[in-house]
Amino acid sequence: MEPGAVIRRSSAGPGGVARDAGFTLIEIMVVIAILAILARLGLNNLGALVPETVLDSESQRLMSAIEYLRSEAQLQGKTYKLELDLDGGRYREIWPPEMKVTIDQDPKQLEEKRLQWTVLDPRARIVGYAVIGEPTLRKGRVEIVLDRNGNTADQMIFVRMKDDDLKQMVWTIQIRGLERAARLVRSFDEKEAYLERIEEANF
Repeated sequence: MEPGAVIRRSSAGPGGVARDAGFTLIEIMVVIAILAILARLGLNNLGALVPETVLDSESQRLMSAIEYLRSEAQLQGKTYKLELDLDGGRYREIWPPEMKVTIDQDPKQLEEKRLQWTVLDPRARIVGYAVIGEPTLRKGRVEIVLDRNGNTADQMIFVRMKDDDLKQMVWTIQIRGLERAARLVRSFDEKEAYLERIEEANF
């Protein structure tokens, strides 16, 4: 054997035909693709375990429900509500009564349509609700009322994890009624972000 010669091993394939040992480019690409998919699935599952992700997700769901009802109130010209169950960690939409064209219909006797409850992630809970200038409620059920123009009172919803070791994380949904806007405030020191009353300007 000459110095510097490369030894190339081969293996016998079907029928005794020899082929070079190793991986083809296609095989390597398939393996990389599979690993990328597995890595992405792993990251998604890992994200669901992070407390911030849980609080973000549940808070955004609540905010989306409020914005949807606000839009419907303006579109339909009727009052819509979002009911919060502070004890049960759930909420549901309340739609206005459906008007039927009948002569003997009494609008006062029509019942609102209460949709099914939407339950929060079992790791999170609503720890309080407050209308600006009023005491914070910790138990019971409350209703966020959006009038026919989509307006509502200035109010706050407080969400945090059930685990007491994570009680320093408090997510506050601030609802500005006249501004028709809601924003999320994150706190890592147990502080609930209360809205300040906006005083009317003196002219």
